[in-house]
Amino acid sequence: IRFHAGGHANRDFESGRIGICLLYGVESLSGQSFEVADAAGTKTAGAFPALVSPGLVAAKFQTLQYTTASGMTVEASIAGTEFDMEDQRNWGDSSFKAYAPLAYAYPAIKTGQDAEETLTLHVRNAVDGPAATDVTYVKIGGLVEHARVPRLVVADPKAPGGDFVGVNTNRPKVADAKTIVWALNPSNHLPDDDNFMDNVTSVMTQAKTARSFAPHAKLRIDPVTLNNIHPGAGLDSRNETAFGAAWSAAVLKYLSLGGVDEAAFAVGPGTAHGVQQVIGAFAGDGVYETDIRSGGPPQVEAFAVDHKGSPVLWLINLCAVRRTVVCESPHGGSKATLLRGVGSNGTTGQPDTQTQSLDNGRLQVALAPYEVCQVTLDK
Repeated sequence: IRFHAGGHANRDFESGRIGICLLYGVESLSGQSFEVADAAGTKTAGAFPALVSPGLVAAKFQTLQYTTASGMTVEASIAGTEFDMEDQRNWGDSSFKAYAPLAYAYPAIKTGQDAEETLTLHVRNAVDGPAATDVTYVKIGGLVEHARVPRLVVADPKAPGGDFVGVNTNRPKVADAKTIVWALNPSNHLPDDDNFMDNVTSVMTQAKTARSFAPHAKLRIDPVTLNNIHPGAGLDSRNETAFGAAWSAAVLKYLSLGGVDEAAFAVGPGTAHGVQQVIGAFAGDGVYETDIRSGGPPQVEAFAVDHKGSPVLWLINLCAVRRTVVCESPHGGSKATLLRGVGSNGTTGQPDTQTQSLDNGRLQVALAPYEVCQVTLDK
């Protein structure tokens, strides 16, 4: 794949960095080794970090190449400039961003300037992944060590409100702090629905990173918001929709897996607030592993907690179309109680309660768009 872009300045203007960005997915590449080469051909070994890097992952390179365990080789090269690569989890994104700013006197661009760059991507020995299906399979596993549902608290107007990067790049100052606070907002870079849902995992790694240099501190995320922060966007309407509820439930899963102690949601009102209250009532409960399998990009999340020795499961539809989920649990039981549309149900403000029999230990649930469904397995 070759992507070329060029431009001519018709007048003087000021700008942030202009250039091609290439995003590398965190979920598939954390821990993957790579090799970069600079303009002189000098090669340097590196790796995509598991925890959030406070500095650049790689600097001043023109080519990055890696080979996966399956033998697939990926090589990206830039011509006309060079790449730096930062860990976007510092700002709440679930990617490593290689950015290639054009060679101009930042931030001033002068009339008559011309610039261009070309990205070339080679992929060899690729193996087809599983075909996309309309069914997602969920299996509840064992308890995750140190994972607990956080206590939900009221947002503190005096909270610092900065992104995790402010904590991560000041480790000596916060290592002995009793409480470490940072904010979470998914719209630092792109405000679309897919990006918001893709980024729910980042807070888990932020928390694990904070624990690596401040193991005894209380971790508080304040506030958790769902607002488009770009100028002129106004209040994000997704706060009051089923989308905001599904996003809140998914974020609560990864707050729990990260071991966050407290979280202050400023997402709502309406359904999103209702979901936060329902799940927040399980504060302190342990969290089960959930194996989620489906072809193509993830479209359903599953969040299971251990409540008084029995699993309580939330199935979260991350997309705007209906999805079918098949659940399997090793904890037995012949029936399940379902709360459909957790947080609201039309104009009543109450979810529907249903009882459903398991078929050979399996439960099948059809989720409405962005529905959050609570499943309690009866012993």
